[in-house]
Amino acid sequence: MANSGIPGPPLRATHRFAFRVHAATLPAGEPDAKVPGVRLALVGAAHPAGKVTCGIRHGSVYESRRSNEPSTVTLLRPRVSSRDAKLERLGADEGLGPDPLLTDPQSLAFWGRGIGGDWELSIPDHEFDAGLDLAGLTEVQVSTGYQFVR
Repeated sequence: MANSGIPGPPLRATHRFAFRVHAATLPAGEPDAKVPGVRLALVGAAHPAGKVTCGIRHGSVYESRRSNEPSTVTLLRPRVSSRDAKLERLGADEGLGPDPLLTDPQSLAFWGRGIGGDWELSIPDHEFDAGLDLAGLTEVQVSTGYQFVR
């Protein structure tokens, strides 16, 4: 599942990009979808390292959908993980890497949570100190992988 948007002044001013994923928009036949990984891109940004470490936050609203049932909402503690963001567009076939082991839920702070809910990408100040330039930024891409129960 991919989300992208044209960054506006808030990202440049606050270093945050908030978005929402609605569980009701997940494909039919893929109930109880859980997050195993996330990929990020700040398309057109520039950084001497060629990538930027960002925070990706799954908010306190956790939306899920069981097979042929309406979405349910649960309130949980927000979780944040650090992920590297590319500076060019994400490729469709890059994948998320190997699935996390079911015995290793610590591999991602929000591993196993439903995809639906509030999300936020944040850029730490130290990335700007290290030379991050958002002047050429044209798009923010967030690609959320998911696993589901059959």
